[in-house]
Amino acid sequence: MSAAAAAAARASRLLLPCLPQTTATRLLHASASQGAAREASGSFIHPAAVVHPDAVIGQGVSIGPFCTVGPSARIGDACQLHAGSHVVGDTELGEGCIVQT
Repeated sequence: MSAAAAAAARASRLLLPCLPQTTATRLLHASASQGAAREASGSFIHPAAVVHPDAVIGQGVSIGPFCTVGPSARIGDACQLHAGSHVVGDTELGEGCIVQT
């Protein structure tokens, strides 16, 4: 393994220590593929955000870069998740919430 590949592997373990590597990759790909579908509902999900496929996202939601949305999270209509925000666990955001870091 090259030095660059080893460094990338260490960095990914630091960023998502509780998720197996295959799950982290699947979540990243899921959020990118679901982004186009969710844009149709008026929501925007930044390509660098990690959104679990089981998360419930309302209409008109904006999810910024480096955000994390877990599998049991529910985000109401017109919410804004600013860069680096995390919504995990059994969490529900009502309508029009703004989450900042």
